[in-house]
Amino acid sequence: MLKRLGSLWSITLRMGARRIHRHLRCSESEAHAIYAALLDRKARLDSGLQVAEDRPPMDILDAMAHYMTEAQGRGLNPSHLAAARQSIAALAAVAPPTLREITREHVLAWRSQRAGAGVAPTTLNRDRAHLSAFFAWAILGDLCTGNPVLSVPTVKATPPAPRVCTWDAFCALADHL
Repeated sequence: MLKRLGSLWSITLRMGARRIHRHLRCSESEAHAIYAALLDRKARLDSGLQVAEDRPPMDILDAMAHYMTEAQGRGLNPSHLAAARQSIAALAAVAPPTLREITREHVLAWRSQRAGAGVAPTTLNRDRAHLSAFFAWAILGDLCTGNPVLSVPTVKATPPAPRVCTWDAFCALADHL
């Protein structure tokens, strides 16, 4: 079932004993495309065709190449693509080679490695978002069955210290009033 909930789209689908329920913030056409992909996956599962669990596992770097090609075709910002590529490659360095073997622990190891290298919390959260989008794409493409990034919380950034107004800056401001 595909249903609009304000600015979100709700998708509910039963696949055998599993119930898939997703809330998406996307356009109507994207929601219909995702729903159609899930219906296609359900039909393949019901008819005995291969789905992610039955297919040979895909290497994370091969999946990244496909993801980047598809993202470029959608006209995404090149700097966004470069950051996503960097995030996925960093995860590939600490995780098993195939998508299906990557777990929450691998994502946590990736994050602690990046944090140890001095990466800012906002950058870690941006990288987490890139990885989450990558795994969501992989799930829709039947390359893996779950998104290990969703269970990893975002990093809380420390708020910047309050800035003190110097006397000269205060006088300049007072002159303009």
